[in-house]
Amino acid sequence: MVSVNTSAAEGLSGKKLVHFSHDGTNATILATTDVETDYIDAGVATITWSVTAAGGTLVVDVTGEVGKTIDWSMVYTSKYLIYTP
Repeated sequence: MVSVNTSAAEGLSGKKLVHFSHDGTNATILATTDVETDYIDAGVATITWSVTAAGGTLVVDVTGEVGKTIDWSMVYTSKYLIYTP
């Protein structure tokens, strides 16, 4: 995740690894690991991000800061294995 305050050189960067399962209807987060601890500039100290599950979907939740316009950017990859004995 990367975010940048559009009016100043301030932002956040971080990386999470999210392990989840999906039963065909609902997604369940099994574990979230901060691969790269969030780096947050002092000028935007209250911005945050997290990953949650809502029904069958993983959702990236972001929280900005009052009075600042934050551009958020995310890159994601997905790897999975289906095992049928």
